Amino acid sequence: MVHETLGSQTYTDEKNKIRCRLSFGERKNVPSDWFEGVIEQYNPSNPEEEGQMLSHVEGSWVGFVDFDSVRYWDIRTTEKMGMWAPARTLPSDSRNRSDRNFLAAKDFKKAQSEKIRLEEVQRSERKLREAVHGKH
Repeated sequence: MVHETLGSQTYTDEKNKIRCRLSFGERKNVPSDWFEGVIEQYNPSNPEEEGQMLSHVEGSWVGFVDFDSVRYWDIRTTEKMGMWAPARTLPSDSRNRSDRNFLAAKDFKKAQSEKIRLEEVQRSERKLREAVHGKH
């Protein structure tokens, strides 16, 4: 599966009357994650009019971003954050599923029977929803 961002996006700061207009995938012979655009001061009474350029922006949404040819962010030099589990989770969090926990404990028979039990509960709840709301 491939996900590509194509076209253009505009991010607007109405309070300061500036915006960033970015184009994705419109330049030939560069990777598809490439973007470029401008940060500009714009006239709120005529927002369709091109504004006064404040900065040129370009980069790769998976790698780096440059403003006026100065690199402000680069994935290769960014400190990576560690992952952690939250102290409390919602009851619906997948880490609370009994079949998953039996599987993690390598009790495969209980994991399979619990998986089947949970699927039966889900099918029953689906039938109840469909009886009230109809099939979607």
